[in-house]
Amino acid sequence: MGLACLTLAMLALALPDLVVVLAGMVVAGFVGPWLGVAGVTAFQRRTPSAMMGRVFGVLRLTLTIPQAASIGIGAALITVVNYRVLLIVIAVVAAASGLFAFSACPPARRRAGRLADENQDLSGHNCIRKYLGKYSSYLEYEH
Repeated sequence: MGLACLTLAMLALALPDLVVVLAGMVVAGFVGPWLGVAGVTAFQRRTPSAMMGRVFGVLRLTLTIPQAASIGIGAALITVVNYRVLLIVIAVVAAASGLFAFSACPPARRRAGRLADENQDLSGHNCIRKYLGKYSSYLEYEH
């Protein structure tokens, strides 16, 4: 839902109407924290307590470096490409990410809000292993 709202917000920002752009800014302002909190909550729910510090250290690193790089890349691109084209590209990437997230692991996503019992694995590790392949062994940890 959040990525769909972000997609609509970016498309609204690409339009030449001031009222639509302001509405897009409001939506983008509400969606940013919504996505951030959802992402951090997902990591907290799926990360074993013993690994929480390491996982969040890596999470912050993987978010900070691309963000810093995007500032420089965005500054260079805006001199060459119209900002509306960049906003449309952001909307397409957000829509593709939303479709991927929606279709990647439907059973795990459907059970996400329920309490885990002993017979269910709600950690999402099986879904993550599917995409990590040979690197999935890094998900294992010692108590």
